[in-house]
Amino acid sequence: MSDVSAFQPVPDPLTAPFWDGARDGRLILARCPRCLAWQHPPLEMCRACAVRLRPEAAPLWGVVYSGTVMRHPAVPLYATPYTVVIVEVGGAGGPRIVARVADAEGDVAPGTRVDIAMRPLPGGDFMVPVALVGTPETGAPRS
Repeated sequence: MSDVSAFQPVPDPLTAPFWDGARDGRLILARCPRCLAWQHPPLEMCRACAVRLRPEAAPLWGVVYSGTVMRHPAVPLYATPYTVVIVEVGGAGGPRIVARVADAEGDVAPGTRVDIAMRPLPGGDFMVPVALVGTPETGAPRS
């Protein structure tokens, strides 16, 4: 594996709440206090009503919107193959995050319910969200 230090995040004032929350096992996303819209990646102001966004804990579950199996080592942090999914946090219509599937191999069908947990990002001190398929909490079958 090549030097993975280049793949470590560089938090800024907008992203620091996300990284601090991940370290504590929480998913912190930006949310508008007026219209309650989630915004991820975080922005300073709400796209809908131009109010300053606030960091807020989001649900630690979601539904797979889309996904792919990575067979080419585009990022040298994980051995191939591995699955990456876009998760709608809190269910269909929720904010979308990208997560690696940590407990299953192969395709994960859209609509599959997953739990979101934090796992170490190789090569540093950061935690990142991963999707868990078929955990006792989801009741979903394992792949």
